[in-house]
Order: sequence, then structure tokens, then C-alpha cells
Amino acid sequence: MFGNINFVGELYRRRILPENILVNVFMSLQGTSEENTETNDLIIEAAIKLMNKVGQKYEENIESSAKKRQKNQE
Repeated sequence: MFGNINFVGELYRRRILPENILVNVFMSLQGTSEENTETNDLIIEAAIKLMNKVGQKYEENIESSAKKRQKNQE
């Protein structure tokens, strides 16, 4: 599982994986999606590993898109 999480993280960091897919993977790991309703320690650890891998890049992308929207509104 952790190899897959690293792979998903790298795909996102290299802009191959869209943001909505990343969010769906994270929600699935949390057990808040329809695909996966059970959680255990390994799944929570995988979610943490994913956020450690892509968290900064994800935040930067959100801030960047918010700035673009603000410029377009002005």
C-alpha cells in the first residue's frame, strides 16, 4: 500500500494526476468515501504519508488558484 501511496504522490507532484483524483484517494483512505468505509492504523498511516508527500504542493496549488480567481474578479 505504501508503494502505491508514494506513486500517487509522485504523480500529483509531477502534475500527471489531477487534484480531484488526489482528493478522492485521500477521502478513500479516511474512510469517508463510498468505496472504503473501514479504517485501521495502516490506512491512517498511508493517509498521513500521502499528505506528507504532497501537502506543500497541494497548498501551493490552492493558493495559486485562489490568487488567479481574485485577479480575474478584479
